[in-house]
Amino acid sequence: MNNLENYQSVIVKGFIYAFLVITVSGHLISQQKLTTDELSRIEEDFAKNATARIKGKVFWSGKDISNTTVQVYKDKSLKEPYTGVTQLINGKFDIRVEPGDYYLVAFVDLDRSGKFDLGDGMGVFGVTNWNNPTQEKRLISIDSYQSINGINVPIVARLQDVKGFNKIVSTAEYKESALTKFRDKLEEITSGIQGHIIWEDFQSHEKVSISAYTDLSWKYRVAVCQMEEDQTFALNLKPGKYYLLAVVDRNESNNFDSGDLVGMYGLEDVSVDSYPRPVLVSKANVTKGVGIAITGRQLANGKTIPMNQLVKPVSNDGEVVVVKGKVIWPGHSLENSIVQIYEEATMINPIKQFGLDLNGEFEVPLPSQSYYFLVNVDSDGDGKYSVGDAIGGFGTDDIINIPPSLVKLGEGHSTLIEITISATYSDDGQLEPVHRLEWVTPTSEVRSGIEGRILWSSQEFKVGVISLSQDDDFNQPVAYPVSFREDGKYRINVPPGDYYVMAVVDLNGNQHADLRDGVGVYGTQRPVQGNPHMISVFSDYITPSIDITISAIYIDQFGNIAEIDDGHRHTIQMQYGKPDDTFQFTRSGIQVEEWWYWGQGVGFVFEATDKGWRLQDQQEFDPALQDKAGDAIVFDDPQGVAHYISNVLIFYDYDNLVWGYAPDGTNEPLGVGKKPTVSMDGRILYTDSDNNVIVNDQGEIDIFLDRRELAKDPAMSPDGNYVAFVRRGPDRQRLYVKHISTGSEFVIPSTAIEVSTPSWNTAGEILAYSARGTIENPQVRDDRNIYAYDRVRNRIDPICVSLNDDAEPRWSPINHNVMAFSRKEGRHRQIWLAELNPENGIRETQITNYGGEKPAWLPNGEQILYENNGQLWLISINGTENHPVKVNEQMMFGGNPYVVPSLVSDRRNMSN
Repeated sequence: MNNLENYQSVIVKGFIYAFLVITVSGHLISQQKLTTDELSRIEEDFAKNATARIKGKVFWSGKDISNTTVQVYKDKSLKEPYTGVTQLINGKFDIRVEPGDYYLVAFVDLDRSGKFDLGDGMGVFGVTNWNNPTQEKRLISIDSYQSINGINVPIVARLQDVKGFNKIVSTAEYKESALTKFRDKLEEITSGIQGHIIWEDFQSHEKVSISAYTDLSWKYRVAVCQMEEDQTFALNLKPGKYYLLAVVDRNESNNFDSGDLVGMYGLEDVSVDSYPRPVLVSKANVTKGVGIAITGRQLANGKTIPMNQLVKPVSNDGEVVVVKGKVIWPGHSLENSIVQIYEEATMINPIKQFGLDLNGEFEVPLPSQSYYFLVNVDSDGDGKYSVGDAIGGFGTDDIINIPPSLVKLGEGHSTLIEITISATYSDDGQLEPVHRLEWVTPTSEVRSGIEGRILWSSQEFKVGVISLSQDDDFNQPVAYPVSFREDGKYRINVPPGDYYVMAVVDLNGNQHADLRDGVGVYGTQRPVQGNPHMISVFSDYITPSIDITISAIYIDQFGNIAEIDDGHRHTIQMQYGKPDDTFQFTRSGIQVEEWWYWGQGVGFVFEATDKGWRLQDQQEFDPALQDKAGDAIVFDDPQGVAHYISNVLIFYDYDNLVWGYAPDGTNEPLGVGKKPTVSMDGRILYTDSDNNVIVNDQGEIDIFLDRRELAKDPAMSPDGNYVAFVRRGPDRQRLYVKHISTGSEFVIPSTAIEVSTPSWNTAGEILAYSARGTIENPQVRDDRNIYAYDRVRNRIDPICVSLNDDAEPRWSPINHNVMAFSRKEGRHRQIWLAELNPENGIRETQITNYGGEKPAWLPNGEQILYENNGQLWLISINGTENHPVKVNEQMMFGGNPYVVPSLVSDRRNMSN
């Protein structure tokens, strides 16, 4: 951080007096004098242009962050707030912004004063240690319609009064002022619990103490008081959740031991195996009318029985069962952990307690009965309960809200159990949930799963984690520990479902995300800024080729990652494939790597940097003739035989770029955009990142349809004369055809409410499309039907009309009566064929079983290229051959494929 003192001064001056903001459409703008018209114009402009999103989370252990503001700035000095959000839920934020470069700052208004004042917290994205002058606030660059996820902002500083001046100091250095301590004490004495003891046989000489605990293990006592003569009591407590225990110390030993009487709030009969109930205390409020019944008596063996129950002799003749257990808290030491076993749900006194071994495992013999298991972790080893200590119980992954479950031991059988650490203690003794991955041990009983390969250039690794998530920001992932083969391949068994997939390479093998550990997300080369792709897992099927490239590393202990600068190495390999020769050496203390493609006449020189690699030089020369066919598009059959696709041009999109593959092995980016279609003469039509429809004619770029024309799903006719597209109107969508040379356009007659995915046949005379709903029946359902418009005859014919959702029609290039399309089956789409027969109607055939969409015919009419799990796959029309395809020895990631015949012969002489 450059000039830390000045930087902190700027922060203080900019926010102590200007923290109040006004809200516009859920976001914030700087406080200024605006007319109603000006404010409306700002709202309209923002709503139209703010197409990007920044998502993340604010962290501050043990503190209430519900009143947090995340501010976004364009200026490096952080003087002028651009936008922001308030009222975060669990610290999470989602901010809409315009394309640009931004800085993020989080403010926590602890006292809810509406301004940044003494004691309030602050965090700057990119800064994890306020006292480290080398740490810089990090710039976030974002494009239109892009979503950047996983932006974690820890609160690292607080505003403090230092000798009469307001100064921002680190949270570690912060010391509460006398005023703050007084305010906290005032808050404590103005909140708490008042109640009474229910005990019919109470004698005036009996002493009853009432204690408040923050957890059901009765270990962390935060307050205690004595019962008054009228059997009432009062506890001064900070806001939080508490369990109340009343003890009659009959032998005056100051310990809870044999002969003492006991009562717990929410438990009126200790003979019933049930849990005490907590009491909630809110800010500046006293919870009144809490009654605690004295109903139990403590025995010498630690059991609690009803007061008047006779003690029955206990037989120890029952069979002994061995309980084997493992405690799980990934990334944390369990060295100072104690396992405690209880016979009653009250869990006042354990019948056994012992430590864990170094692997977090234990083995204990117990009579064949039922028990509750707790584990307490003394994280700092200080022998007392303090901040950061943790607790877990068998049968619960949320011990704050869900108590442990009973373990029933069967005679003659050993029992295996797992206990998850699910909460830690904050600085005020309250329990907080553990922020962790949910770890799952793979099991061979699940016959579905995924397999693939982890790719990380110039790194050796053996273990890591594959995480699956239902959302693309991986807030609640399920993590599978994995051992990788030498070539980076892996396989894990997972339940059927749809997931985003993340790989973490654990370089030091400690099952914890450390600095420099690698991160990759399936479907994108940019884990921070890119768009991951969801995969599908089906029953009794291993989804193949889930390949992930490690393209980011962890940079701090809060889970923030930074993308690796690879010097365009990945793009080069996508274009040229694996180098024919690679040379590595050191020059002037810097690692250098050379890649040589002798057969293609190009070489690249890279230099290592602290952020990855830099492309230092590129050389071109006359290529050497080679006979091998190692750089072409290929798929492998189950017997491992390579098959090549030749004489075609394939266009597709990946990571917001349009790519083109040629039969000479060239695979290169052609423009920023998506959904390419191509004419036979090589003109490329696609939609750019600003939603303009672009024509690329031999490298000359023109806007064909401006984004203000609200066009989507454009499709160029094979002869290059027309473009079909969908335009959004005020009440419904219409399908248009526009003549490229004259600019004239006409609308396809239709009563549909929604229209999508138009596609031309090879002759350019028939246009197929999907439609949903009608003007007569405006209630739009989930199903779409496929129709065909004959441009020559000016007529519309139904092709696929049913209750199914059918879309993405593509005509066969050799049989004008056959069409491929995708149909939704449950949660997934599958590829189908429709054969039109004037005599027998339409015959439909499903050809994929494990997902597929966006079909594109190969020119031979015998195979179909399609998208599956964010990759391109190739299937024969009878469904017997179905494989993912590769370009330059890498999986062909991408979507929206489009294929045209190539007039260029394949110089490598390839054939299917």
